[in-house]
Amino acid sequence: MPHIKPRYLNGQRGTGHHASFDGIAFHALAVNDIVIAVGYDGDRIKWAKADANDFARVNGVMGIADHAAGTDERVRVVSHKLITGVNTDAATAVGHPVYLSDQGAWSLT
Repeated sequence: MPHIKPRYLNGQRGTGHHASFDGIAFHALAVNDIVIAVGYDGDRIKWAKADANDFARVNGVMGIADHAAGTDERVRVVSHKLITGVNTDAATAVGHPVYLSDQGAWSLT
C-alpha cells in the first residue's frame, strides 16, 4: 500500500472538510469533478476524472476536485464536501446517495 506523506495532507479550515490531498491534475479538471488517483508525479498523487465505463478509473482512491485545475497543475482533492448546482429533484430524501454516472458526472442512480 502506498505511503502518503503527511505534508501533502492538508487540514481544511472553515470549509467543513476534514482533510484533503495536494496533488497534480492528469488532465484538465473542473470544480466538483469526481476524481480518482491514477499514479504519481514525483511524490504527489496524480488525479484524473473518474469514468464509470473505464474499469481502471472506478476502483481506487476517489475524491472531489475542490477547484478547477489545468493539465499538470496542482489540485486539491477532498474526500467530501457540500456540492451546489447539481439537480437532485429525483432524490427521495435529504442525504440520498449520489453515484458516478456513465458520463463521469453526478447521478442518483
